[in-house]
Amino acid sequence: MNDIASQLPIDIPAFHFFKWIHQFEGNDFDSLIFIFSCPDGSAGTKSAPVRARMLYSSSKGRVESLIGIPVNLKLEINSAKDINIQEIHEKISPQNDSSCDC
Repeated sequence: MNDIASQLPIDIPAFHFFKWIHQFEGNDFDSLIFIFSCPDGSAGTKSAPVRARMLYSSSKGRVESLIGIPVNLKLEINSAKDINIQEIHEKISPQNDSSCDC
């Protein structure tokens, strides 16, 4: 996950799929993360053309459905600075459900 920032364009919208292999409470997980990046001119990015931003925004659901495997986490970001590894880890790791009578 540390190399994501170097792979995100700062001037055009893009779809990214990352397989994140991680551990949580001693268990191994392979998680699929779908990132839609759409630079808008802030945070060190160059504003992508409006037409491209509209096209990518309206297509993201279809692109996700085409891969045919479940996505564990979906993110929409403006720049690589919006990615917080700790936040991703908290969102994607299974939570203990204290109401479970397992």
